[in-house]
Amino acid sequence: MKFRFSAIFSQVGVSFKISHKVIKLIWNELEEQVALSDFFVKKHKDYTLVFIYSAREQNDFSIMGATISKRYKVVEYVINMPYKEIQSDPKVYDVFLTYLEKGIREVFAIYDIEQCELTSIFKNVREKVIDNPDYLYQE
Repeated sequence: MKFRFSAIFSQVGVSFKISHKVIKLIWNELEEQVALSDFFVKKHKDYTLVFIYSAREQNDFSIMGATISKRYKVVEYVINMPYKEIQSDPKVYDVFLTYLEKGIREVFAIYDIEQCELTSIFKNVREKVIDNPDYLYQE
Protein backbone atom coordinates (compact mmCIF):
# COMPACT_ATOMS: atom_id res chain seq x y z
CA MET A 1 0.00 0.00 0.00
CA LYS A 2 1.52 3.31 -1.12
CA PHE A 3 -1.13 5.68 0.19
CA ARG A 4 -3.69 5.85 2.95
CA PHE A 5 -6.32 8.35 4.04
CA SER A 6 -7.73 9.23 7.41
CA ALA A 7 -9.62 12.07 9.06
CA ILE A 8 -9.29 13.78 12.40
CA PHE A 9 -11.47 16.50 13.84
CA SER A 10 -10.28 17.88 17.17
CA GLN A 11 -12.87 20.62 17.65
CA VAL A 12 -16.42 19.79 18.71
CA GLY A 13 -18.94 20.30 15.91
CA VAL A 14 -16.28 20.81 13.27
CA SER A 15 -16.27 18.01 10.71
CA PHE A 16 -17.05 17.48 7.07
CA LYS A 17 -20.17 15.63 5.94
CA ILE A 18 -18.29 13.78 3.21
CA SER A 19 -19.00 10.12 2.55
CA HIS A 20 -16.20 7.64 3.15
CA LYS A 21 -17.00 6.32 -0.33
CA VAL A 22 -15.58 9.50 -1.86
CA ILE A 23 -12.31 9.12 0.02
CA LYS A 24 -12.12 5.43 -0.87
CA LEU A 25 -12.57 6.32 -4.55
CA ILE A 26 -9.69 8.81 -4.43
CA TRP A 27 -7.54 6.33 -2.51
CA ASN A 28 -8.13 3.57 -5.06
CA GLU A 29 -7.37 5.90 -7.96
CA LEU A 30 -4.12 7.06 -6.38
CA GLU A 31 -3.04 3.47 -5.67
CA GLU A 32 -3.69 2.45 -9.27
CA GLN A 33 -2.33 5.48 -11.10
CA VAL A 34 0.40 7.14 -9.03
CA ALA A 35 3.80 5.76 -8.18
CA LEU A 36 5.89 6.98 -5.27
CA SER A 37 8.97 8.83 -6.42
CA ASP A 38 12.48 7.44 -6.18
CA PHE A 39 13.21 10.28 -3.75
CA PHE A 40 10.38 9.18 -1.42
CA VAL A 41 11.33 5.51 -1.65
CA LYS A 42 14.99 6.29 -0.97
CA LYS A 43 14.11 8.43 2.04
CA HIS A 44 11.26 6.25 3.40
CA LYS A 45 11.77 2.71 2.07
CA ASP A 46 8.66 0.52 2.55
CA TYR A 47 6.67 3.36 4.15
CA THR A 48 3.10 4.40 3.36
CA LEU A 49 2.25 8.04 2.67
CA VAL A 50 -0.78 9.00 4.77
CA PHE A 51 -3.03 11.98 4.15
CA ILE A 52 -5.08 13.00 7.18
CA TYR A 53 -7.70 15.58 6.33
CA SER A 54 -9.00 17.83 9.03
CA ALA A 55 -10.83 21.06 9.65
CA ARG A 56 -10.53 23.86 12.09
CA GLU A 57 -12.94 26.63 12.84
CA GLN A 58 -10.30 29.08 11.65
CA ASN A 59 -10.98 29.53 7.98
CA ASP A 60 -7.51 28.62 6.79
CA PHE A 61 -5.68 26.02 4.76
CA SER A 62 -2.40 24.48 5.87
CA ILE A 63 -0.30 21.35 5.70
CA MET A 64 1.23 19.94 8.89
CA GLY A 65 3.89 17.28 8.95
CA ALA A 66 5.62 15.14 8.33
CA THR A 67 5.04 12.88 11.28
CA ILE A 68 7.03 9.72 10.75
CA SER A 69 6.31 6.48 12.59
CA LYS A 70 9.01 3.83 12.35
CA ARG A 71 6.77 1.42 14.22
CA TYR A 72 3.90 1.66 11.71
CA LYS A 73 6.08 2.60 8.73
CA VAL A 74 4.04 5.65 7.80
CA VAL A 75 4.76 9.23 6.81
CA GLU A 76 1.75 11.33 7.79
CA TYR A 77 0.66 14.76 6.67
CA VAL A 78 -2.38 16.61 7.99
CA ILE A 79 -4.29 18.69 5.47
CA ASN A 80 -6.18 21.34 7.43
CA MET A 81 -9.02 22.71 5.34
CA PRO A 82 -11.17 25.82 5.87
CA TYR A 83 -14.27 24.47 7.58
CA LYS A 84 -16.53 27.51 7.30
CA GLU A 85 -15.76 28.10 3.63
CA ILE A 86 -16.38 24.48 2.66
CA GLN A 87 -19.48 23.87 4.78
CA SER A 88 -21.17 27.12 3.74
CA ASP A 89 -20.72 26.51 0.03
CA PRO A 90 -23.67 24.88 -1.76
CA LYS A 91 -21.12 22.79 -3.68
CA VAL A 92 -19.58 21.24 -0.56
CA TYR A 93 -18.11 18.22 -2.33
CA ASP A 94 -16.53 20.29 -5.10
CA VAL A 95 -14.87 22.72 -2.68
CA PHE A 96 -13.75 19.88 -0.38
CA LEU A 97 -12.18 18.05 -3.34
CA THR A 98 -10.44 21.24 -4.47
CA TYR A 99 -8.74 21.66 -1.09
CA LEU A 100 -7.91 17.97 -0.76
CA GLU A 101 -6.29 17.98 -4.20
CA LYS A 102 -4.34 21.14 -3.29
CA GLY A 103 -3.05 19.45 -0.14
CA ILE A 104 -2.04 16.28 -1.94
CA ARG A 105 -0.24 18.33 -4.60
CA GLU A 106 1.74 20.21 -1.93
CA VAL A 107 2.84 16.95 -0.29
CA PHE A 108 3.67 15.34 -3.65
CA ALA A 109 5.86 18.37 -4.46
CA ILE A 110 7.93 17.77 -1.30
CA TYR A 111 8.87 14.30 -2.56
CA ASP A 112 8.94 14.96 -6.32
CA ILE A 113 6.00 12.60 -6.84
CA GLU A 114 4.54 12.93 -10.33
CA GLN A 115 1.35 15.02 -10.24
CA CYS A 116 0.10 14.74 -13.81
CA GLU A 117 -2.46 12.05 -12.93
CA LEU A 118 -4.04 14.11 -10.14
CA THR A 119 -5.98 16.34 -12.55
CA SER A 120 -7.71 13.39 -14.21
CA ILE A 121 -8.19 11.54 -10.91
CA PHE A 122 -10.00 14.45 -9.29
CA LYS A 123 -11.94 15.22 -12.49
CA ASN A 124 -13.18 11.61 -12.59
CA VAL A 125 -14.04 11.65 -8.90
CA ARG A 126 -16.03 14.86 -9.31
CA GLU A 127 -17.94 13.37 -12.25
CA LYS A 128 -18.78 10.26 -10.25
CA VAL A 129 -19.74 11.78 -6.91
CA ILE A 130 -21.20 15.26 -7.40
CA ASP A 131 -25.01 15.04 -7.51
CA ASN A 132 -24.81 11.24 -7.19
CA PRO A 133 -27.01 10.02 -4.29
CA ASP A 134 -24.81 6.92 -3.87
CA TYR A 135 -22.04 9.17 -2.56
CA LEU A 136 -24.07 11.28 -0.14
CA TYR A 137 -22.96 11.33 3.47
CA GLN A 138 -25.06 9.12 5.73
CA GLU A 139 -24.92 9.29 9.50
